[in-house]
Amino acid sequence: MAPDGSVEKLSDASRSKLLDTVVHPMASTGLRTICSAFKDVVASFDAVADEQQVPAFDDEDCITGGLTCLAIFGIEDPVRPEVPSAIVRCRQAGITVRMVTGDNVDTATSIAAKCGIITAEDLEGNVAVMEGLEFNQRIRNEKGEVRERFIRIIRN
Repeated sequence: MAPDGSVEKLSDASRSKLLDTVVHPMASTGLRTICSAFKDVVASFDAVADEQQVPAFDDEDCITGGLTCLAIFGIEDPVRPEVPSAIVRCRQAGITVRMVTGDNVDTATSIAAKCGIITAEDLEGNVAVMEGLEFNQRIRNEKGEVRERFIRIIRN
């Protein structure tokens, strides 16, 4: 939605710009980004009473398609104060700490750095921060089965 309240279609170029100038900067500081959006689902109760087209509420694409973005904002879920020292104690005990999360990669990287799971040196090198799709591709063979060596790691 434009500042004057008019609705504009989000082009690929404006979507990319929004990701680059709003979402990524917030996520890279550890904020979880949330989009507030809406769409008219049922024009009126009369339409339902007249048995006109009612949305398929079980169809996620039907419900999430055609939304109008109102705002994108970021919220912080601060790292609990005891977490960084717990990570240090784990490392001192010879435990390698890994984090698995559903967060955006930028958000996850920032949180892992705040916790001490990854260091500034890790961020300069080739640290293993990846999305779930890449992780699944790495652990599965050509048939889509989890490779034996990863099954052993998971069980140990």
